Amino acid sequence: MSPTIFILPGLSSPAAEYYHDGYRAVSDEARRRGFEPELIHYPGQQKPDGRLDGVLSLRASVVDGCARIEAALASGVKTYRLIGFSFGCFVALRIAQQLQDRPPELVTLWGPLPFWKCWDNYCGDRTDRHTGSGTRILMPLEAFFGELVPIELLIGTMGAPLHVCLGEKDEYAPPAFLEYLKHGCGVGAKRERHFTLGEGCTHTMMPSNEGWAKYAEALFWCA
Repeated sequence: MSPTIFILPGLSSPAAEYYHDGYRAVSDEARRRGFEPELIHYPGQQKPDGRLDGVLSLRASVVDGCARIEAALASGVKTYRLIGFSFGCFVALRIAQQLQDRPPELVTLWGPLPFWKCWDNYCGDRTDRHTGSGTRILMPLEAFFGELVPIELLIGTMGAPLHVCLGEKDEYAPPAFLEYLKHGCGVGAKRERHFTLGEGCTHTMMPSNEGWAKYAEALFWCA
């Protein structure tokens, strides 16, 4: 049985028109590399059939993700990985903490952001009209953000093998943020950590973008 990769999206639904092709291409890349992808739509995110049930929160996303993984393990899946994108980085790290007795073989994060930037992107001067597409978010926003934990703490306390990736041209965080995470998150000698700066890559990648090959290599990296 092929290893399963659970794909944990950002704030926007993978079914939203702007993001659909990117997530489909990631799933295709996973299959091409010998993995079985499972793309998760959180509660509060539009599903492929157009349904939109519940509201998005970190707690609900983690509960739903854990249930999906536990069901897969019960059905015979032996090994699995997690890939978290942007907001999905929080979800992936929290799931790995919850499932410490059945840990992933690798957690990959693409586009982790400083806590303040998450707030600014959604609550401040929102210049990206696509942020949160196809998603009904927990309100008031203070309640949604009150569930989040700074990414530095989650990375520093993570026990599972971890691969942290940031696009060289990420619109929301500079390459220096990756260096900060690498050297400033309590990385212990016994913890397996790897950090990759995606050359030519932006925060949200599409198959036609410069750097797609580097992006795919980072997502499906093998030690």
